[in-house]
Amino acid sequence: MAKIIVFTDLDAALLHQSTYSFEDAVPALKLVREKGILLI
Repeated sequence: MAKIIVFTDLDAALLHQSTYSFEDAVPALKLVREKGILLI
């Protein structure tokens, strides 16, 4: 089975543009972890 790897940056992808909070990204980050997807 092929492994899935997601490459991302922080600015505006995982962090809010003005507050730099990652709160909105938490559900997606949890799902990525649950699915065993590598996040770089």
